Amino acid sequence: MLKKLVIRMMAVVVIASGISACFAQGAGRAYEEAIKSRATGTIEEVTAKFMEAAEQTSDKTQKGFVLSSLAEFLMEKEEWASAANVYQRVMREGADANIPGACYGAAQAWVMMGNHDHAKKLCKMLKAKYPASGIEEFANQMKADAPDSVHALLAEYLAEFEGVTGEDVDVTALPGEKEPVAEVPAPGEPAPAAASTSEPAPAVPVASAAEPVAEETAEAVVEEKGVSGQPRITLQFRGWQSDLSGRMESRGMNLDLADETSIDEQNRFAMKAAWNISRRNQLRFDYMHFDHSGFLKKNMTFDNLNYGFGALLNIEARFFDAGFARLIRETGDVAWRILFGGKMSHAFMHVEQRVSGGFRSGELSQDFPIPYVGFEGHGKINANAAFNASLKYFTVEQGDTAGDLTDLDMAFLIGRDYAKMPSETEWYGSLGYRYFLLRGRTADETVKVSYAGPTFGVESRF
Repeated sequence: MLKKLVIRMMAVVVIASGISACFAQGAGRAYEEAIKSRATGTIEEVTAKFMEAAEQTSDKTQKGFVLSSLAEFLMEKEEWASAANVYQRVMREGADANIPGACYGAAQAWVMMGNHDHAKKLCKMLKAKYPASGIEEFANQMKADAPDSVHALLAEYLAEFEGVTGEDVDVTALPGEKEPVAEVPAPGEPAPAAASTSEPAPAVPVASAAEPVAEETAEAVVEEKGVSGQPRITLQFRGWQSDLSGRMESRGMNLDLADETSIDEQNRFAMKAAWNISRRNQLRFDYMHFDHSGFLKKNMTFDNLNYGFGALLNIEARFFDAGFARLIRETGDVAWRILFGGKMSHAFMHVEQRVSGGFRSGELSQDFPIPYVGFEGHGKINANAAFNASLKYFTVEQGDTAGDLTDLDMAFLIGRDYAKMPSETEWYGSLGYRYFLLRGRTADETVKVSYAGPTFGVESRF
């Protein structure tokens, strides 16, 4: 009984000292505004206000208290991944007294996201490093009152690690290129400073020394949003204002698409998708579609039929790209990836002209696959803007078959600072330029199309 009373008194002292210190150093007003905003503000607005309050103090106890209040709010809103991220920051930047509560809160968040392995690892660290925190007694009491609650489950996890000591738990960051984990100090040691990064802090549990983490495990943390602090899926929709140039040669026809037809610039769309299948690997898809109508500006022969000036012309081009992106280097705010995959092109031409007695018409259709390799760079300009550029290229010459591909895509991305204001879904505006050229040649025909022009659109990550 006395032990429980002492624990509760210590908790009250920590909370009271946190509140008073915040108000004494000027962060109190920002904290009070953040508290008031919970009633009417959106999750993003409330998060921004709590983050602002946390940034106004350098005291670890104060910062840990403010961030813990934010994490509790996010738990109430069932924003589990965001709450885990904030608890992670408390474990990195808060005082030693803040860590047990943040560890238990993060374990709750992981259970709610269905990742019981991470929750167990946090419970193991909590039992080993902070056995006198009183949290296990609280969990046991909740288990008695509500046996089906998340606290009851965590009480069972804590009980599994009876007898575990601090020496049995490794709380250091994973080495090398794997995702970092929280560096949690032992009781009485100062909390380490947060690593400087422009990306949201990853909310991952500590690793056990008795259970080495393989690279597959480290990469598997991107299997759900919030584990690595990075979205798993990216979708991009862009309008593309482009002219058409190139040449078609087939069955007696030699047609220059830019100079010998009336086809002008068109606004069409392109769509991209990326799926983070692991920390370093992305599966990507790219689709674009052009449909042009115009008329001939010269006389020509196609498939032994003559077509004169003014003949109606329709050209359709579709391109589907499936490939992989592999992260090869990441330094600060810049990431470099190597690209490889294949692109399938479909080109279709229909020409017709009214003649005495009816119509004459002809069609050309070509499907041409071509592999590619490429390179991509992505870098943050500031908290709200980034730049992305990629180049895909391939050329092949094999007997009567040949192909050339050049695909250059550059874009600026503009959005809010999601590092300070995390969200389940991130939105960015996109403005850029794209140049695309594809030539496919078979034994009796050559189709060469080229598009170039500005692009604009939106990108969503979740």
